[in-house]
Amino acid sequence: MQVTPEIEITNEDNIKLMARYEDNHFDLAIVDPPYGRNILKKNKFQAHDSKGTTYSNTSIPDKSYFDELARVSKRFIVFGMKYMYHMLPPDGSMIIWDKGADADLHNMDACDVAFYSKPSRMRKFYLHWCGAVKCEQEKTIHIHQKPVRIYEAILRKYAKNGDRILDTHLGSGSIAIALDRMNKIEQMNLTLTACELDKDYYESAIKRIKQNTNQIAIPL
Repeated sequence: MQVTPEIEITNEDNIKLMARYEDNHFDLAIVDPPYGRNILKKNKFQAHDSKGTTYSNTSIPDKSYFDELARVSKRFIVFGMKYMYHMLPPDGSMIIWDKGADADLHNMDACDVAFYSKPSRMRKFYLHWCGAVKCEQEKTIHIHQKPVRIYEAILRKYAKNGDRILDTHLGSGSIAIALDRMNKIEQMNLTLTACELDKDYYESAIKRIKQNTNQIAIPL
């Protein structure tokens, strides 16, 4: 589906999507694959609006996925590095997202570590997030939903004007909303190609993206 002129999202397997593109077609991939863990319950700070409180995060993608990701993208960022470092290249660098969370109190990691495929200085971003904490006044539609603002920060630092962006695990669609804001506010002229395998999440994400991209973007 062509959600906006710059954002195309499909409901399909990511290997099938990537197979359609030539080597290095995408300038930057930003992906958040399954961690291979079972999440038994939401934490008390979340306002999660989904299929239920028990969610299976399936399994970590196999080597063929990471090979394809490296083939079609010149550079890539992978969230959840601690669960899949054995699948990632030996070189590269790390991105730290400090969530400002108490790991014990909030029943979650205090930070998220992402892998960046190019050697670079380690960077840290701070953004308070506990799932969807009540002060954010936002219900999540996906158990691993990330805030729009963390994607804005990453696009601002790692994307270049005119880049073609890939996301193989769309989830809640936060990256699409962030990309739309970066285009409107900072005239970055980015495009996004993304897919989501789960039909329910796909439809929920499309609805959320349409609601947010139809709004006038105001700098936060």
